[in-house]
Amino acid sequence: RPNSAPSNAVDRLTFATSLSLAGNTTFDLAGSNYTGITSTGATTFNGALAINLVNTLTEGSYSYNLFDFGSQSGVFSSIGITSVGSLSRDGAANGIGTWSGAFGLNSYQFTESDGILGITVSAIPEPSTWAALAGLSGLAFAAGRRRRRAA
Repeated sequence: RPNSAPSNAVDRLTFATSLSLAGNTTFDLAGSNYTGITSTGATTFNGALAINLVNTLTEGSYSYNLFDFGSQSGVFSSIGITSVGSLSRDGAANGIGTWSGAFGLNSYQFTESDGILGITVSAIPEPSTWAALAGLSGLAFAAGRRRRRAA
């Protein structure tokens, strides 16, 4: 786990050799703050990748360069976003696939070949003012007709 309390910057754990991931790898993302992993040699993905969203993200697009490597092989067995769900994998084996998922109005995508996680957060649409006024007018009209019938 690169860190459990991201600083107020983008930090990197750097390995001057090859890196083989096994078991579970967890990243904590706090808005635009996170710690990524750099390996100057080959990086082998293996085991599960977990993404922990520390803060609620506001509307917009986010890009996290989680892994920076000389070369890459292997695949994660699963990728999960804490409190959101699991991503589905598309693509061929050996590190050229893309993991993606849409939960509510938000979408997530991790590309194994470049190590980048993309998140798009959409705002919850609000009802338009005209629709609200039309609904209130309809209720007032129905209430007025009901009163006339009762009289």
